[in-house]
Amino acid sequence: KINDPKKIRDSFDAADTDKNGQLDEEELSVLIKELGLNLFPKYVTALFKNIDQNKSGSISFEEFEKWWKHKT
Repeated sequence: KINDPKKIRDSFDAADTDKNGQLDEEELSVLIKELGLNLFPKYVTALFKNIDQNKSGSISFEEFEKWWKHKT
């Protein structure tokens, strides 16, 4: 389990392939694998909806970080 804020941020930025500061569902899937979680696609979809608190259709670093800290 990764708790280093810099590692989490670096991993988020690396997964953000279009460099828009937000993750779509596919980018989230890459990120959670990078951070050590292996989930079936249907769980990634559910997780995406859960993390996307403002229902914008994308996940900001702040939304992801809040979820990750709560999860761990």
